[in-house]
Parts: sequence; structure tokens; C-alpha cells
Amino acid sequence: YFRFIHWNDEKVNTFITENNYEWFLSLLDSYSYAIQRVDALKYLIIYHYGGIYMDYDLGCRQNFSALLRYKAVLTKSHPFGFNNDFLGAHPKNLVKDLPSSNRFYLLPYLTIFLSTGPLYLTWQYSRFDDKSSIVNLLDDYTYFTARGKGGSWGSYDATMIIYAYMHPFQFSIRIAIVIVLVYCIFKYVKRVKCSFARMPDTHPFLK
Repeated sequence: YFRFIHWNDEKVNTFITENNYEWFLSLLDSYSYAIQRVDALKYLIIYHYGGIYMDYDLGCRQNFSALLRYKAVLTKSHPFGFNNDFLGAHPKNLVKDLPSSNRFYLLPYLTIFLSTGPLYLTWQYSRFDDKSSIVNLLDDYTYFTARGKGGSWGSYDATMIIYAYMHPFQFSIRIAIVIVLVYCIFKYVKRVKCSFARMPDTHPFLK
């Protein structure tokens, strides 16, 4: 049977205190974004207890019992790697070394993706010794879950990166236009400055 746990701040604090994970608090405090703390906590809880995690925007369609024989359960992401909105594992499996990935990667979206998000999880999978014991759910895993609207943690950079991936040619054209405009503005401002520098003191404009 399954026991459903709805995690909140109070339950998380109790879990950390009762299981001597106080050292984990400093890692949580070091994250810049709330979603990083949520991701880190889900990994820690699954590492400790085992079980299956689902985001709020997912609903249950089928019994998960068939998944319990695997050491870990991951869901494929497009175009590569794995999502972290639905995952499962036996205790002491799959996710480790969170502190070593806690860095800033130029943009908020990339920072979240690489430090605790799907690409971090994909990296953990690549380091897993016994990949045959991990089930990779179908690209469309709606057999087990119903999906709502997600992506609430994304920002402007997420939109930009996704657009660049979905429309690489159009994105390249827009970037080229922006570069040309910036270059023209720079040249114009530089020319205007040079004109003022050469302007004599007796010029009518200065009187």
C-alpha cells in the first residue's frame, strides 16, 4: 500500500530535526531560488525514505505498484534527459552530491536546471552504476499521471531559451538584428561625440 504525505514547512522541519539533517539547512539557505530548495528537499526525502514524488500539477491515473520493483523511476524529457516532476527510488539511491552542483550558471533558468533541476537529475542518472535497475517511463507517461499546467518557476530567460530551441533560425535572425542595431547606435553615438569634440568654442550652438 502507499502512504500519501503532503509536505509543508512544518513537516520538513520535523523531518530534518528528527533525522539529524541539520547540516542540510545551510545548503537550503545557500540557494538563490525557492524552487531549488523544493527540488533539493524532494531529493533528500526520497533518498531517506524512498517512494514516489509528484508535483502539484500531476494527478494519479493508475496504481504505482508495478513501479516498486525498480530501484528508481524516471520520466523522459524532450529533447533529452529526464524530468524531475515525477520520480521515485528506493532509499539511499539515485540522487547525491547536491552541494557540488550548487553554482550560478549565468541565467536563473540555467542555474535551476543545472543545480537541482532536470539536467542535474540527468547527470545523476549518468553516474548511476546499475542503469538496468532504473525504469525509464514512456515519453508520454500519462498512463500513470494526469498533467496540469506547470512551469510556474520559469522566468523571462526560460521563455528565451525555449524559443531559441524551438525556433533556432528565427532566434538567430533576431539576435543578428539586435547586434546590428547595437553596433549602429554605438557608431552613431561615437560620431556625435567626435563632432562635439571638434566643435570650436565660437560655434553659435555654444553661445
